[in-house]
Amino acid sequence: MSKHYIITNRPVRVKNGQEQIDESNQAATTYNLRFGTAEIVKGRDGKPKAKVEIIPDVPLHNNKFKELTYKNLEATENLPGSAQWFKSLYDEMGTKRKSGNDTLFFIHGFNCGYECLIKSLIDLDRIFVKDRSNPIARIVAFSWPSNDMLTEYRKDQADAGYAGIALARGYHKLLKFFSEYLSDPDKHCKNNIHVLCHSMGNQVFERMVKEIISSHIPAAPIFKQVVLAAPDIDNDALEPNKPLHHITDFCDRVHIYFHKSDDALKISNLTKNKTNRLGLTGPTRPLELRMNVNVVEASKIKDAQGIEEKLIDHWYYVNSETVAHDIRQVFSGIHTELIKGREYLQHKNIFRLTGKAR
Repeated sequence: MSKHYIITNRPVRVKNGQEQIDESNQAATTYNLRFGTAEIVKGRDGKPKAKVEIIPDVPLHNNKFKELTYKNLEATENLPGSAQWFKSLYDEMGTKRKSGNDTLFFIHGFNCGYECLIKSLIDLDRIFVKDRSNPIARIVAFSWPSNDMLTEYRKDQADAGYAGIALARGYHKLLKFFSEYLSDPDKHCKNNIHVLCHSMGNQVFERMVKEIISSHIPAAPIFKQVVLAAPDIDNDALEPNKPLHHITDFCDRVHIYFHKSDDALKISNLTKNKTNRLGLTGPTRPLELRMNVNVVEASKIKDAQGIEEKLIDHWYYVNSETVAHDIRQVFSGIHTELIKGREYLQHKNIFRLTGKAR
């Protein structure tokens, strides 16, 4: 059994006296974030499933919710939901073990409803958490209301923007937690938070960065490694006039994975987006990228599992062991030039996966 965490801006409904996430494919978009846990357990059929529980927010007697404060979290009773959630995550990261105890924050992409998010969580648990060749010990999955329908691209795109605004509020809450509860240096743990965005999840992340920058609150490098996999964003997204030009203000290092045969992004480009996608072509000016922004081409890798992936080449971050192995090395903090299984193309300033790492 593995314990993971959930953040969502989906509506939360009360069913049988308990709060539950709205799992429907037509769920409304909200700016409100709710926090919960997700335990992966074995179902009756022997297959893994996730048991999700939402942490309740605590109202006062006048039905107003408690003022958000993280100054004293030692007593977990009557704390706002986010306060309980941050404290639980901090305890998991800071007290269980001193190394190999990092957290991975995951943002799913287009055409990925609630059930798809749960499947992705189970896949990430298998590929990163259960594989101890990297330091990931748990996943924090952000469930935003994708409609799980190929015909709803435009609506998903709008919902991704709203989700990014909501996530920016979560980022500010995390900064507040750091400044109030972790103001004592003795409380600092030595473990890291990494980010993995897939497909349209990169639009969520991009909008989050844009909102944070426009708030004029200084960005803090609270993330260690950021991985943008098959990013469904413009291929000029890293240029100086764009929000993600500032991405290294939020982290130590960035890796962008693209595939020239990504048919999901080709379809996006031809039918829905009239701009080239970063996950299909790579960045427009790879020679002018900021320090610690790295581009990895996965086009030559042929070990993808599943008929759909072999045809579309879009979910290689979980369906290709070669790509997953490369990402595990990234999360392990191996120096960029020392990661095995890739070659550096100096004239393009990109790395190309060779599949010779193992």
